[in-house]
Amino acid sequence: MTLAPKINDLFRERSLMLWLDEEGALGSMYFIHKTLKNIYQYDFNVRDFKAVSGQNKYVGSLDRVTTVEKEKFPKNFWPDFKWSRKGFMRTRWIIHN
Repeated sequence: MTLAPKINDLFRERSLMLWLDEEGALGSMYFIHKTLKNIYQYDFNVRDFKAVSGQNKYVGSLDRVTTVEKEKFPKNFWPDFKWSRKGFMRTRWIIHN
């Protein structure tokens, strides 16, 4: 038995949200099962939630993607360690109201 049919089933039964930032090596992948309804994701530019459907993929620079915020850890986050350029991505969701 091969793994490929199981992977195809995984994608067929779910919506997909994918963000890969090639500049900062950050990434997130969310699978949303088709039985879940009323899924919304926050748009940081308009400051409101938008309905999610289908498969949305963002690869490359995420600077213009409005549903993701990229932040660097503040220099005083780990006071005992040398500061680095490491950071994180933030998304906000409403699932089933």
